[in-house]
Amino acid sequence: MLEKIKTEEATDHDTFDASGAYQKGDIYQTFPEVRAFFDGPAGDFLRAAFDSDFKIFFGKCYKSVHNPDGPAGSQQWHADGGPGTCVKLMWCLSSVTEENGAMECLDWSDSLRIFEQERATGTGIKASVTTKNNIEKRQVKTDFFNEAIAKSQISINQPTADEGMVLAFLNNTIHRGGFPEEGHERYVCIFAVYPSAVPTPFSSYMENGIAKGINYPADPAFGDGN
Repeated sequence: MLEKIKTEEATDHDTFDASGAYQKGDIYQTFPEVRAFFDGPAGDFLRAAFDSDFKIFFGKCYKSVHNPDGPAGSQQWHADGGPGTCVKLMWCLSSVTEENGAMECLDWSDSLRIFEQERATGTGIKASVTTKNNIEKRQVKTDFFNEAIAKSQISINQPTADEGMVLAFLNNTIHRGGFPEEGHERYVCIFAVYPSAVPTPFSSYMENGIAKGINYPADPAFGDGN
């Protein structure tokens, strides 16, 4: 899949948009490798983890390169804020190293302790009341996470591996996306997946795709026939 993308990039400089997202088609419909990923080991893992079938809320492919302005957005500490049943899968198409921005995350137990501190200090409420837009609200929380992690001397996990590594984590785990050093780049696919009360609708994904519309569903039971 990565070879196909790089071949496409060689002749088309618009393969990825300004945010680094692949924009030449829905990745489920475009790449048989994505379909095989869920038909095979990823699907087996998700069924075992959920003890049920699963459904894909969205899937995207991203290319990360060095930004001289520094980390921004999801490259800063955050939790996604979606329903707690969501598992994120990060499929690393390229190798991931400290230099090219391997994702960093906290243990779930450490994330919970920081959430307790956040609630005790009212940081989330302050962000909603005192700021005007989502970027400012996010920065208030990011600043709090930075300070809490530094004060607590929490261990930070940064898995690295050759291409093909898959990371699975709860969407509300405190984490930050990779920030590549100059001259380095990283390619990954990100999927948001939920447990399902009905069989995984693969035919629907093939027909309609799995493009990201919103960050998380209003109801985590979406598509369950309720």
